[in-house]
Amino acid sequence: MKTTILRIYMPISARAKGKLSIWQKLFTGTLANFLAKKAKEQGIEQVVLQRIQAGYMNSQKLAFEGSEVSPPNLPLCVEMIDTETKLKKFITDNKEQLSGCRCVLFTGIVL
Repeated sequence: MKTTILRIYMPISARAKGKLSIWQKLFTGTLANFLAKKAKEQGIEQVVLQRIQAGYMNSQKLAFEGSEVSPPNLPLCVEMIDTETKLKKFITDNKEQLSGCRCVLFTGIVL
């Protein structure tokens, strides 16, 4: 069976863009949470939000997870698993939200 993984990398401080209701701002204001909710609505098979202990994006300064407050540039990964067609449609449908993110598609065989 062929499956595809979409990894979306963003700063932990990334916020959802556009016109959001007050409830969306309160409960899904982070971009990662917003994308996870959208993926569920679109029927994506599996979604995992992965917090990172250390890392950097776009050649920025290396950031480390703090004990109380995370640095705003610490990377975060939203990973989705489904068919390539559904994941590409997700990217197209959420293009505005993904504008500052790095998206990587992996295709392989599940054993």
